[in-house]
Amino acid sequence: MKALIDGDIIVYRCGFAAQHNNYMVYPVGSDDWVASFRYKKKAVEWVNGQEDLEIRKNVIAEPLDNALQKITLNSDLAIKIDVEGQEAEIFKGAQSTLKKCEKAVILLEIHPDTLERDGLTPEDLFAAVESIRKCRWYVPLLDKTFDRSVPFFEQFPIQQYDLIGYI
Repeated sequence: MKALIDGDIIVYRCGFAAQHNNYMVYPVGSDDWVASFRYKKKAVEWVNGQEDLEIRKNVIAEPLDNALQKITLNSDLAIKIDVEGQEAEIFKGAQSTLKKCEKAVILLEIHPDTLERDGLTPEDLFAAVESIRKCRWYVPLLDKTFDRSVPFFEQFPIQQYDLIGYI
């Protein structure tokens, strides 16, 4: 697992999941950091329609708890998650970490199309975190918090949002 360490910041270049596993992914553009489990066709189109050329990469995915077990975790944590439908899996693999940190900030993107594709709602993602620790949520785009007893998309227009969760 490769990591870029700069002072107190660690950036991992790997996959995170609920458990250790190897996944075959397909890059979806020229950026080596962007890949997908589902979009083989898009990856093939990216190589100028060369249908016979199949671009794949094997990615090792670890629970976030495993990755952070190897370092000394200070009392505060910030996690940026942009995984297009795999959020609940990330949180399953981060339970120990989220329980033991004093404070955490979770930066989370929600995409209505991805949620619909996977049969999920924003509430499912919030519940994945809140099953571990109590969390307050904030919508920076609108400079608002929201009422967790009312469905998110009944409070805000349906579109992509970046959210911040505070534990």
